[in-house]
Amino acid sequence: MENFSKRKIANSFFNLLCISFFGVVSCNNTSVDKTDSIGVTKIEIPTKEIYLDKVEIHSKTEAKFKIINSGKQPLLISRIEADCSCTNVFAEKERISMGDSTFIHVTYNAKIYGYFMQNILFSSNTDEKIHILSIKGKTE
Repeated sequence: MENFSKRKIANSFFNLLCISFFGVVSCNNTSVDKTDSIGVTKIEIPTKEIYLDKVEIHSKTEAKFKIINSGKQPLLISRIEADCSCTNVFAEKERISMGDSTFIHVTYNAKIYGYFMQNILFSSNTDEKIHILSIKGKTE
């Protein structure tokens, strides 16, 4: 009976591992995305990392990243995500005309003391499909 339980747990773990793996693979595929419906363009991000210095605990701190369309097609921004629920992000515009710009706004809600680094990821219709921005600082 004990071997049966261990085998059942091992099989459950293996199934969970397979589901996780295939979920990651399917999330990374290049299936239909709104950024694929338009040609490839160029993006300029003057600052990819912002240091927020000293952040007060239990306070919200904001930062913004400028995004410039330096290409010849409209720039489409999609799937903007932060790597932590303590960080909220949004883009002023998701479609940026040639030569135009927008901002990605980041709000960090400081919940723990010490140094922090939060990454913000977004997709676009550029050669480099995924872009990473980050905010860093120290909560006191």
